[in-house]
Amino acid sequence: MNTLSFILIGCCVLLLLACASIGSAEDDSSSTLYVGGNGTGNYTSIQQAIDDADAHDIVFVYNGTYYETISIDKSLTLIGEDQTNTIIDADNQDNVITLTGDQVTVTGFILQNSKHLFPYAGVGVYSQDNIIANNTMINNYYGMVLIDPASGNLIEHNHIADNKQCGIYFSGATNNTLRHNYVHNQPFNGFGLYDFSNQNIMYNNTLSANQLNGINIRDSYDNTVYDNTFMGNTFGLHVPSPIFHSAIGENTYEENTVDLDEQAPSFMLSTVASVVLVLFGTFVVWKKF
Repeated sequence: MNTLSFILIGCCVLLLLACASIGSAEDDSSSTLYVGGNGTGNYTSIQQAIDDADAHDIVFVYNGTYYETISIDKSLTLIGEDQTNTIIDADNQDNVITLTGDQVTVTGFILQNSKHLFPYAGVGVYSQDNIIANNTMINNYYGMVLIDPASGNLIEHNHIADNKQCGIYFSGATNNTLRHNYVHNQPFNGFGLYDFSNQNIMYNNTLSANQLNGINIRDSYDNTVYDNTFMGNTFGLHVPSPIFHSAIGENTYEENTVDLDEQAPSFMLSTVASVVLVLFGTFVVWKKF
């Protein structure tokens, strides 16, 4: 093969590599859409910006109060300028934010005034692999709900307080991670896991002054609860019977009425009930004769 052939082959290889690089850059590109503020072309509605965004775009929201309900059905990032001054108020109409798309990030908001009925919340999660971080959820029915098929979600560094039911309610939600959240003054549970909400991991959370349980696990398998602080709740932590295989360890309990409430195994309850019935029957027969 002569020198010219080597040069031609080399040029072709370089051209192919350049095309591949350009194609990869195009695939990875994303745009930022702005809501509020004074910029030319900024949106006034968060939902309109989300509707116009493509997958993997960023929607950046400037400080202010936005009276709307938000629905996200595509992968994107929703960012508030300042967690203490960027407010979305649902005005008792719906969830403040509803996630049906996967791989969504929501960060930097106060989320308030969801509809005050089951199962409305500050954030309603019905999808997978989302990140909900650095938000405040107040005066909603639930702070957040994770409802089947919600799984693989990361919930971290949120302040959840003064909602009407649970801070976070799980129904059939699996394999979620909750860490570094502060959940305070809920009328029922800080976290409430129901309906086979299995294999969730909860660590480094602070659950304080909740009027029922800090964490309440019911009919759910293989959940892990460690290195959390339970402070001033009625029950710090309620776990189901050992057959549900809860992994509990290294938690701190302070000033709860009951720190750890473990449900007795169902077979033990059945045995106790049977003994009571036998004793009652014996007593009735004895009284008869």
